[in-house]
Amino acid sequence: MFTFFIGVAIVAFCVLLFLNFYFRIKVLKHYKVLVTNRVEFDVKDILDLNKIKTVVVPKYPHCEAAIIGFVTHIRKSIILAGALVVIIALCWSILNYYR
Repeated sequence: MFTFFIGVAIVAFCVLLFLNFYFRIKVLKHYKVLVTNRVEFDVKDILDLNKIKTVVVPKYPHCEAAIIGFVTHIRKSIILAGALVVIIALCWSILNYYR
């Protein structure tokens, strides 16, 4: 049973780690577009999609796809980072339980 739990945790960790890197690459691509077009907004706006759509996008309508893509991918990356922390804690708990 120990081997099964560790195997599942390791596979989940690897999948989430791969997805996290994938979303970070996507974020960097959108970030490059935003930097070249000098799009500026606050970090706190990333968490509020409505504010992005009502305040930032009207200022830079030509970069709407890059802005929305950047915000969406950064939020997914944050969620995946949280899931990675939970998986690591789960692995640690399993290892301590069977110790």
